Amino acid sequence: MRHLPTIAALAVGLAIVVYTGMSVVDTLLRPGAPRSRLTHVVMRLVVLIFTAGAQLLPKGRRKGWWSWAGPFVLVGQLATWWTVMTAGWALALWPAMDERLWSVWRLHDLGTAVRETGSSMLTLGTHWTPGIWPAIVDLTSGLMGFALMTLFIAYLPTLHAAYVERQTATAALELRPGGPPWGPQLLVALERDTQLDGADRFFAEWERVGLSMIDHHIRYPMLQLFHSSRSGRSWVTALTAVTDAALLKIHLLEDDAVHSPASRVARIGSECLQAIAEASWYLEGTRERPSHHGGLSRGQIDQGVEVLARAGHPIPADDPRWASFLTARNAYAPAIEVLAQAHGEAGSPWCTSTRHAE
Repeated sequence: MRHLPTIAALAVGLAIVVYTGMSVVDTLLRPGAPRSRLTHVVMRLVVLIFTAGAQLLPKGRRKGWWSWAGPFVLVGQLATWWTVMTAGWALALWPAMDERLWSVWRLHDLGTAVRETGSSMLTLGTHWTPGIWPAIVDLTSGLMGFALMTLFIAYLPTLHAAYVERQTATAALELRPGGPPWGPQLLVALERDTQLDGADRFFAEWERVGLSMIDHHIRYPMLQLFHSSRSGRSWVTALTAVTDAALLKIHLLEDDAVHSPASRVARIGSECLQAIAEASWYLEGTRERPSHHGGLSRGQIDQGVEVLARAGHPIPADDPRWASFLTARNAYAPAIEVLAQAHGEAGSPWCTSTRHAE
């Protein structure tokens, strides 16, 4: 029985190391959405901190505040992995800190074990203990520390490339209607495009953008917390505007060709919003769907009617075509609300946030 504490420390320490290593591999290497609870906990904690902080700031400064969430979650995730892994190796090394190997160990030796494993994890090697087991722990923890930093550094350019691609598409969209884009305004701008097949080419380009967003935001969940510091530049608003414009073209302007670019981008946009919202629910600490349906009010519909009427499409709000459009839009309307809330994005007339709106 006198060796039971030693066995327990070894088992717990090695279990922590293995669990943390699996979290690193799951988040940085495994294709698909990460399942690691450690990753989810860090992201959730950062969101809670930034949500609380945003409530204390004036609305005009919240966008700049949220732009720090992405860098903080990156640093927090790396620090968490390193700290937990160091603690695991320290527990595994602790019984061997006494000169009498595997004898009854003392509490202050745990601090020495932490210093030694921390030195090894940083690949410094400034502390060591004689013996076979300490040497194994030092070498293995040093290798894992080096591997952690290498994988993390290799992850950064991929994440940055995905962010730049998303923000480039968002910024380019702002140049069309001017200001935060929304469905009717974008559709009018596309209808005024004098180039042959201008709208079709635009929707075809956003097919690629939508598919890329699905892949990047599911594969790299940290990307969801990277925001532009520029007020009004929101990828949630941009994606909503494109999807709404495609649906308006299909249902109100009766461009109902099954394989038309507008039809394809409407399906992709709806799937993209729903898939990213699904991945964003854990950021709020809940898996439950929001009670608010996220649909359009009569006032919002009237705004769209007015914009389309000025462009030569006088379609009253009680026209059955609007009902058909709203039925199709309700498939992804809750996702719009989830994303606007979870990421504190600035709203447009048809993309509003009830919690972090600026």
